[in-house]
Amino acid sequence: MSIHTLTVNTNITPKLTDEHDKFSMILDILHDYARLHKLKLIPESSNHNSEQFYLFIDNMNKNNIKKAHRDMWTLCLPGSGLKIIMIRTRGKNLKKSFFNCYISYLINPARVLGGRYVDTFNSNMTAALLSSVNGLLEEISPLLPKIDYSRLKRVDFCRNIQLSDSDKVKCYIELAKRALNPKGYGIKPLANRDGKEYFPDNSVTFVKGHTSIVLYDKYSQMQRKPKYFSEEETEDAYGVLRVEIQVEKTKLYYIRQKNDIDSITGFLTQADKLATGLFNYHLYKFFLKGEYQTFPDAIEAIDKSEYKPKAKDDMRLILKYVSDFQSLNKGIEFLNNNGYKRDKLNRLLIKFDELGVNPVTLPRRWGYKNLPNIAKLVCSSK
Repeated sequence: MSIHTLTVNTNITPKLTDEHDKFSMILDILHDYARLHKLKLIPESSNHNSEQFYLFIDNMNKNNIKKAHRDMWTLCLPGSGLKIIMIRTRGKNLKKSFFNCYISYLINPARVLGGRYVDTFNSNMTAALLSSVNGLLEEISPLLPKIDYSRLKRVDFCRNIQLSDSDKVKCYIELAKRALNPKGYGIKPLANRDGKEYFPDNSVTFVKGHTSIVLYDKYSQMQRKPKYFSEEETEDAYGVLRVEIQVEKTKLYYIRQKNDIDSITGFLTQADKLATGLFNYHLYKFFLKGEYQTFPDAIEAIDKSEYKPKAKDDMRLILKYVSDFQSLNKGIEFLNNNGYKRDKLNRLLIKFDELGVNPVTLPRRWGYKNLPNIAKLVCSSK
């Protein structure tokens, strides 16, 4: 299982003025389609979520844009797995005025093919997915660009880890928050409607450039949106820890170039292999390889190991500060700032991997004696 959602777009910015009319014609058709089927074509002012998570226009400062205005309309097709987003921008940069038109599709492949929202896409579904999406677009209007002629803008690779209950999902999310942050990664806060940032209890997001590593409680997410999901469908997500690697822009371009992919079809047919490579490459950097144990059991494992006394002392010290700070990242930073070189700390972390013990330990109040490693759970799943 490899993909949850993907975003593609088509730039219909013209050289001829009649192409501008084409954008307006499609927009009128979507208005008519929405009225006929009792749907909503949502303007930008009512579309804050899409604007936050799927920003299709490049950063204005990087493009030396002095003044710009954007209009955006979103048509959601309930139950179809397809969202159509029309974007029109105009403004001025340092050299000249510009006017751009985009049509973007946000696609949930499993949903398009009649599956559950919690399901994900497999590479062997590629032909059926392309046929179904193009069929939906043709049904709305032949003027809508087909997915074959669009460009990939963002892909959310994912794995579902089925756990016994929501309490265990929460424990794993808390363990993820205590993990090691590789260089350049930071934990990203969310923002409420007032713009105030906060860190949610039921998810964690690590971000570096155009790559995000996200872990969240799928059941909790769907519970918050009862009008979008049936009770039965929501129950299907009970105990599911969703792990995603979201890639866009330069990271997505790098993946395509490295794997010699020149089309959406080519990307989708390799999606399973790409997902496996990404999860193996990234997750062990965050969560290492050892299983999670209680602090006393981890100490006992170190004591019984065949490492030299000095190495054992250093490993016990890492356990102590990771436990004190409730964070492997903060514990390692503290030791690094107090006489321990980073190379030595990295070698000690390798010893933890060899021993099969994670430096992040389980609080006794959780009631678990041990838990499998997050990265191993994800990378061994299908």
